[in-house]
Amino acid sequence: MDGEPAYRFAIGHLQDSIDKVGGPQGLRAMQKKLAAQEKTIAAEDPGKEELARTELLLTSANQELDLIRRNLARSDDQDAYNAVNVEFKAQSQRVGRLKLQVEQLLAKAQHHDDMDVNSEIESALSLYDRLHHASADPSARETLAGLFKEINLRIWLSFKPAS
Repeated sequence: MDGEPAYRFAIGHLQDSIDKVGGPQGLRAMQKKLAAQEKTIAAEDPGKEELARTELLLTSANQELDLIRRNLARSDDQDAYNAVNVEFKAQSQRVGRLKLQVEQLLAKAQHHDDMDVNSEIESALSLYDRLHHASADPSARETLAGLFKEINLRIWLSFKPAS
């Protein structure tokens, strides 16, 4: 298959798709709308439920640790102290694991919330501009393979001077 008509078809289809949403400005508006929808979905994220459950477990574990600590202080003899101390150490480790788990879940939630929508939009518009430039400038044809790869378009073109 001749590469020139194939790439023109691919670029034309991409151009038509972008024109259908109103060009670059429509693309920007569409991406902002999608980002807002994604935030709504993230608000319903089961990860937040997991965080709430883990925080509840941590609160309960801390209360249990306080009770064990009081019992440890009330120990009458060394045998009672040793028995309660084993429970105290085990509960302390459990509290530590739950604290770490809460920290990890908070970091994960924060990372998800920090997604930079504007940089994603600018990246898409930059790609659009580079595709447009490559289609308009015959000397930029060699960049098409990389641009098509960025948008996951596989048509395996190679360009050679016409004979």
